[in-house]
Amino acid sequence: MPLRPILLVGLLVGSLPAAGQALDSTAAGDGPAARPGGLDARLFYAVYDTQSPAFEALMRTANSAATPLFALAVPVSGLGALATGESAAATGRLALSEIGAFGVIALGKFTIRRARPHAALPDVVPRQRRPPSGLDPYSFPSGHSALAFAIATSTSLSYPEWYVIVPAYLWATSTATARLWFGMHYPSDTVVGALAGSGVALLVHALTTGEDAEPDATLGAGPAFAFRIGL
Repeated sequence: MPLRPILLVGLLVGSLPAAGQALDSTAAGDGPAARPGGLDARLFYAVYDTQSPAFEALMRTANSAATPLFALAVPVSGLGALATGESAAATGRLALSEIGAFGVIALGKFTIRRARPHAALPDVVPRQRRPPSGLDPYSFPSGHSALAFAIATSTSLSYPEWYVIVPAYLWATSTATARLWFGMHYPSDTVVGALAGSGVALLVHALTTGEDAEPDATLGAGPAFAFRIGL
């Protein structure tokens, strides 16, 4: 088993637990406010209201591990390539997938401008210590979900083995679900984010080739990857 997939899987498994418009506001009045009745809201509350200690541990661990993994995925992949002498093609595709997913999500957020659940729903309190300020006050689509699924999809396409695919998607799914429990996103935000991240990764892999080619000794090292566009 190559060293680089082991390093990537180790990072992904380590993130698992150790043990636009806002939805309509609730009705005004002196009594208890009525919760929105749409499917998106009902699914959101089903996750947000879960009080299981084991589930809480999973959500907190997945959420806290997400940003470090987003930042470390590409450097670790690159270091693995250097250590094993393998092609850097997988690292290049992973970097492009993350960058592309970030760009798509940023465009969506500042176009739709959907308020986050903790800002739109009076009975939702963010469980995150420091919720996003004015830099990113928008909910749709979920950036965490997009980046997590971009990494999971890109890694799974580069290393199509069950011991890579299963941990990658378990981590990505846990990360997306945690965003609901923390009161930061609606289910539709995370689903669209996951589709966007996976779609970008699939597109990057479809447009790149040459990852398995051996460099020509007479020409020196070959490119990490090349674009292939069908005409």
